[in-house]
Amino acid sequence: MKVVAYCRVSTNSEDQLNSLENQKNHYTKLFEKENLDVADCGMLYKKSGEKSFLYGIYADEGLSGAKDYEKREAFKKMIEDAKKGYFNKIYVKNVQRFTRYIKDGSSVLKELKKYDVEVFFEDGSLSSLNPSHELFINMFTITAQEESRIKGAAVQFGIRESQKKGKWTGGVHPFGYDLVKGYLHINNEESEIVKVIYDMYLNKGSGYQSIARYLNDDLKVTTKLGKQWSTKQIGSMLKNPLYKGVQRTHMTYVDDINSGTVKKVPEDKWIVHYKEELKIIDSEVWELTQRELAKRKKMHKDKVRPSNKHLLSNLLVCPKCGVGLRRKKRKAYVRKDGTSRDLGYEWRCTMNDRYGKSRCENNNMVIEKEIIENVKNKVIELKENKQKIDEKIMDVIKAKFNPNVDEEIKKILVEKEDINKQEMTNLNLLTKGIIDEKQFQKQNDELQKQLKENEYKHNKLLRLDEEVKELKFNYKQYINLLDSVDVNNLDNATLKKLIISVYVFASNKKAIETKFNLNLADEIPFYII
Repeated sequence: MKVVAYCRVSTNSEDQLNSLENQKNHYTKLFEKENLDVADCGMLYKKSGEKSFLYGIYADEGLSGAKDYEKREAFKKMIEDAKKGYFNKIYVKNVQRFTRYIKDGSSVLKELKKYDVEVFFEDGSLSSLNPSHELFINMFTITAQEESRIKGAAVQFGIRESQKKGKWTGGVHPFGYDLVKGYLHINNEESEIVKVIYDMYLNKGSGYQSIARYLNDDLKVTTKLGKQWSTKQIGSMLKNPLYKGVQRTHMTYVDDINSGTVKKVPEDKWIVHYKEELKIIDSEVWELTQRELAKRKKMHKDKVRPSNKHLLSNLLVCPKCGVGLRRKKRKAYVRKDGTSRDLGYEWRCTMNDRYGKSRCENNNMVIEKEIIENVKNKVIELKENKQKIDEKIMDVIKAKFNPNVDEEIKKILVEKEDINKQEMTNLNLLTKGIIDEKQFQKQNDELQKQLKENEYKHNKLLRLDEEVKELKFNYKQYINLLDSVDVNNLDNATLKKLIISVYVFASNKKAIETKFNLNLADEIPFYII
């Protein structure tokens, strides 16, 4: 009978590595002492991905038994070799070494039984081929699984407590920051690269791919892990609010440590810290970037290519179908001598120009020179009369931000208390048998939904002052930009900071609706006639 042994340690710490070495020494001596016929196969698998041959022993280093056995390469190799008939018996210290998950453990043992391969657990002298031992093996596996669950819950609790203190617990810390005693601190050198990424995307019109190529080929900088930049990493950085000083944690949690199931946490349960000391990108620039991301996403959907080549690139919108307008050279009459008059450029609905009236009925064209002139006049008008924007800002604050915050919070807390009372009443009705479990669950789900809505409103009110401050800050930044703009030397990047979009109505009135970029929850439209 050919035999092998299986060893495992859950971490690659020095103590655990010593434990693995002790396990290997134990089986080497056991094989010699019992004069067992050791199979000429085995593997040592390290968490780093390194594999090496290990005579008669399969060992996984730095991998938990609670994880799916598919992640344990040595374990997986052992099962494959068992099916090939390389050995007939596997020695394991105890059930916990073999598995901490009843579903995986049970299925593997049944699979090995088909091939007459025995798993022998030294603690308790239990054999997987002995029917009378099956109950004990399952019992020990369930106990191990429950121990893992309790341990996992304790770990999750510890992580949440650290997150509440403002510590970073999200694995590798983001590019642009260092991790000092659990807290993030700005890395000055990397923060400059972060600014370059945002500047290229927002002001130069660069895409993910061109930014990644610039970092890899021109600047020759690497990621936190020393690897080449990818488009996915660029996109993730541009969307990360951490760069404007908003640290969000507890967005996901491990629902079952034994299966490794990760679930999303409702947004109102996230742990959020507003840290001015972590701000690398101004709030205004970050918000403008989010708008640009949303705009390009829509353009991609509409098969319109992002551009900053011309003054009005990606700013003009068809009011009929909502798709951007495209720039075209105006056709002029050709004289007999072959010359023609330069009529400049016109803009047409992209959908109509490409596919005709079947996709959009707006087949009108607008002359570029006229649009530019109208937009310039509107910017001049705003520069000279800022009172109009002031009035709009005050209207938004009055409409969206209730001044009676304390009263609103009191009402919400009373509502929360009523919901909690209804939950207790619902539970009492179930206990007394007045309602069945199905009715209880239905009512409880509805109460939980109301509770979440209540908490969301509460959190929003608590942040009200910050939202008002941010709105006023954005307004101040906008006015500063407006004051500094030279209307005779406008470029596309500057215009995009001032204007979100221009809806062009080609009618007798030559009206142009311009939505100016004030970073508000709702865009404020102004009309040019």
